[in-house]
Amino acid sequence: MNIQNLSYELGKIPPQATELEEAVLGAMILESESIDRVKALIPPEAFYKESHRIICEAIYDLHKRIDPVDTLTLVEELKQRGKLDQVGGPYFLTQLTDKVASAAHVEYHAKVVLEKYVSREVIRLSTNGQEQAFRSDVDIMETIAEALKSLDGLLEMVVGKHNRTLVDIITDTLDELNRPKDQLFGVPTPLTTLNILTNGWQPADLIILAGRPSRGKTAFALANVRTACEAGKNVAVFSLEMKDTQLMKRLIYSLDRSYEEAGGIISTWNLDIFEKGGIGIDYIVGKSRLLKRTTGLDLIVIDYLGLMRLPKAENRAYAIGEVTRALKALAKELNVPVMLLAQLNRDIEKRGSHAHVWSDLRESGDIEQDADVVVFISRPYMDGVVEDRDGNPTDYLTVIQIEKHRNGKAPVKIKARNNERVNYYRDWDEIPGAVPTHQPEAF
Repeated sequence: MNIQNLSYELGKIPPQATELEEAVLGAMILESESIDRVKALIPPEAFYKESHRIICEAIYDLHKRIDPVDTLTLVEELKQRGKLDQVGGPYFLTQLTDKVASAAHVEYHAKVVLEKYVSREVIRLSTNGQEQAFRSDVDIMETIAEALKSLDGLLEMVVGKHNRTLVDIITDTLDELNRPKDQLFGVPTPLTTLNILTNGWQPADLIILAGRPSRGKTAFALANVRTACEAGKNVAVFSLEMKDTQLMKRLIYSLDRSYEEAGGIISTWNLDIFEKGGIGIDYIVGKSRLLKRTTGLDLIVIDYLGLMRLPKAENRAYAIGEVTRALKALAKELNVPVMLLAQLNRDIEKRGSHAHVWSDLRESGDIEQDADVVVFISRPYMDGVVEDRDGNPTDYLTVIQIEKHRNGKAPVKIKARNNERVNYYRDWDEIPGAVPTHQPEAF
């Protein structure tokens, strides 16, 4: 709801400081050096009057192009935009500079303008939340998530973004560099070779795990969940395809114990499973933020991209990009690895090779750009390759193909030994017979 309309309904004037808005604009026109100081504090939308917002946008754009900012250049800029008359013409712009003697107090004035803007936004958000809560066709979790995101943004605007000191950054970097080679920095994976290559799944990384249907994407993801939980990590799984009981069966089977004993072990894990089809990015962001603040969070797994509700966009590829950008931002914000499962197309069947290439990844453009690690998973046996180059049967062979690794070596292929009925993976060179013996029904 528009803040002006809301104020009319409530019979109250919105928080505002239009005279200080004029003082801020006048100071920026009078002294260009003050523009960066103001720009660091307030966006154009912080101005209450629309004419002030238009002038601010023009000033920021002129400054961005490294053009001089004064009354004459501003008049010409607004004239080209067809908005000169809308802001009051040249006379009004001239008056703005007459109202300030210097830009000495511009930051103080800008902070007051910001505080009024934040007050208006809080009013708008609370009213919008009320409206959404009364509607039966709205996902309340997404409403809460969006409100929290907006409030976090407002809080950051008021108190400023926390920047770590150079000493803190150097100290943490030296700790990483001096860490023993056999000590993992990130979340452990099920494979020793993969741990060596990645040093575990790294905080703030977006990891894409992609494969053809029934090639082991979910199985390998759950193997990573199990390994992380056994290491005492806090894990969240968002399952858009399988029911939570189906995922739990797979985890129980993987422990190769009696069902009751396996269930007892899993009950001690720090694991949250969210089973809901067609969820959007806001739901995932909201739940993840809540877990991070309450119980802690070390790994997020999302199964899978193709079933997520996409944001409105010009086309599907752009919508996919919106999702991957949001997940990368979430990984960085919470400082946890986010593993997103994705589906590969059928081009591999036409090539007659089990090795995947970038074009196999649907809508790969934005995914490739946003991801820190991209892993292709394949089962050569299911693609008709019954023996490897050394003549070994491929029944239990899974190929983990690291196609992109922003901070490491790529492309790299890792051979893993799997039990096709159980979510179990180990390095190929380990003892072939050392796999779970418990054989539940096939999935």
